[in-house]
Amino acid sequence: LMALPFFATAQLGTPCQTQFPPETGAQLDAWAQEYYSTANQAARRLSPLVTQKDVPMAVHLVANTDGTKQLLASNMLNMLCQVNNDYDTLAIKYWLHTLDLTLCKNDTWNDPPTGNTAYQSTMPLGARKVSNVINSYLHGGGGNTGLCGVAPGASFTNGSPPNPGTVSCFGSCMGNSKTWSHELGHRLSLPHTFYGLEGGANMLCSTPSVVGPAGSENYARTGVDANWNTTGDRIGDTYPDYNPDRWSGTNCESCDVKDRKGVTFKIDETNIMGYGSDGCASLFTKGQKDKMHSFMTSISTSNSNALFNSAGVPIVAKPVEAAPAMPTLVYPAEAQEFAAATAVADLQWTASPGAWQYIVQISRKSSFTFSTLYPGTTTDDLEFVVNTNTLPAALFQSKLRNNFLYNWRVFAFNRTNFCLNWTPRGTFYTKLVSTSNAIAGLDGLELVPNPTAGDNVTMQLSLTEAMDVNVSMLNVAGQVVRSLPKTRLTEGEQTINLDVQNLANGIYFVQLLNERGIRTERLVISR
Repeated sequence: LMALPFFATAQLGTPCQTQFPPETGAQLDAWAQEYYSTANQAARRLSPLVTQKDVPMAVHLVANTDGTKQLLASNMLNMLCQVNNDYDTLAIKYWLHTLDLTLCKNDTWNDPPTGNTAYQSTMPLGARKVSNVINSYLHGGGGNTGLCGVAPGASFTNGSPPNPGTVSCFGSCMGNSKTWSHELGHRLSLPHTFYGLEGGANMLCSTPSVVGPAGSENYARTGVDANWNTTGDRIGDTYPDYNPDRWSGTNCESCDVKDRKGVTFKIDETNIMGYGSDGCASLFTKGQKDKMHSFMTSISTSNSNALFNSAGVPIVAKPVEAAPAMPTLVYPAEAQEFAAATAVADLQWTASPGAWQYIVQISRKSSFTFSTLYPGTTTDDLEFVVNTNTLPAALFQSKLRNNFLYNWRVFAFNRTNFCLNWTPRGTFYTKLVSTSNAIAGLDGLELVPNPTAGDNVTMQLSLTEAMDVNVSMLNVAGQVVRSLPKTRLTEGEQTINLDVQNLANGIYFVQLLNERGIRTERLVISR
């Protein structure tokens, strides 16, 4: 279970974990000295080689009933690539068994009632569950739950396996967070690290608080008194992070706490199974790795949640696949001009050997800076997942607008190779000939100076009514070299400044666009 990240990324200077100089460390209680000991630091990060386990994943992108508020497939693949980076040193690698984009559409499933986590293990989402793989439900909604993610039904006492073998992550915590890696850790048997071995100190982050209840120094990791398997998180090399109160919004990463001698130190926030912010959470320990590998071979193969048999052989074998080659955009030709949005034909690219599916993005922004969620009714950012090397115009043509430059690109992926590698972008125009160089309400447009030898050009406009406009500047190849955010202009004489610094000498086209038409003026830079 992971609460909402009130501090999503570490601030500059956040300690995450502070090492003490020997003269300070010597004053600490025995358990606190061990907490920071060089030997323990090394031991918890040692990761002897074990046979890699390729873990199958079924990803279900949950949406509202009308299909909106669904995570972008491209963002999901990017996050799954990050998850594999987090698990790389653990000899665990996830592969994409199923990608479910269409079955989980319901407002209540996507935004379950406050405090309700049981919904996910029952109908209807439970009916989408694929046997013998990890099922991840990624919700575009989830703000009502107050959670970033949940591994529902998980019980970790004495290593009991989570049930029903699924995880849910919510849109409010998606992006570059560690939420998915954290919940997958739960799915593979890991508890939180809140209490480590020290028996359960619930830090309220007052300044400063004493950690460790009476007798906490009696918890031992090694020797005849070792009792790590019955205390704390039952893993012998995790630190107590003393930060469960992120649940209530308190960030302890920069708090001072004291051991029982009154010596001040900083808590550890580096473990992914804690509640440290994403800028701090970065690792699992050897003990956590061993526990996950042992767990994956301990579930009876008759259980639909089982992933491997006792010998470590996967129940669902990973396909042998080479990384797909990058496609080449074929149609439309670069900067091709269509008479209108309704005239744009199918987008085509070369087939990529080994590709399972393709993601196609169309955007008015050359940066393709999409929202994490599908943007709902907007037509400026579009994404599609298709099985062939063609995007039918019927899927996107009605969403385009006239008199705009559009950018598009393609990414080919398969079940085992899905880290984003986009094609170079292509462009096309949707241009209404009847309004090709006129905008109703715009009586005059002049560029001053033109030609220019300087770094700035002024657009002088005369308007008979107020309007919103988009301004872009293109080179002779049709590439956008400058663009301004949508600007509201009032009636009368107006000016807009264009920065042409660092642009090479040559001919450029300055375009003013809105729903009423397009106005293009030629600009010459000659220094």
